[in-house]
Amino acid sequence: MTARLNPYLSFRNNAREAMEFYKDVFGGELTVSTFADFQASQTSDSPRAEVRDLGRLKPVEPMARRMGVPLLGAHQVYVMKHGWEYHTAWCQVVADKWGHVPGGLLVTLLADVGARTPCRECDRPLNTAG
Repeated sequence: MTARLNPYLSFRNNAREAMEFYKDVFGGELTVSTFADFQASQTSDSPRAEVRDLGRLKPVEPMARRMGVPLLGAHQVYVMKHGWEYHTAWCQVVADKWGHVPGGLLVTLLADVGARTPCRECDRPLNTAG
């Protein structure tokens, strides 16, 4: 049985080189499409417009910090610099982000999350931050 894989991958600045490397490693056929190929514009149906619709991130100071870890105050949430969700608690997703790329975790006001969606993992918060 043959399976067909059509991944959507996004790399910053070196996508074509990365994909050609993986083609050399795994073999197969490589078809590359860019937004420019499809004349993507800043209209509401373009991927760039979707990111813009998430709302501009406005980081705020957290209520407090414990061992460097930001703790949320009233009406504050965690967001990732490049994420589609907001986090109302210190869940596994937030803990993982903090553990790998702490600079990618921001605190903002719930009113400023834009079109981001709530994280489902926040229903199962971890007991401790940090």
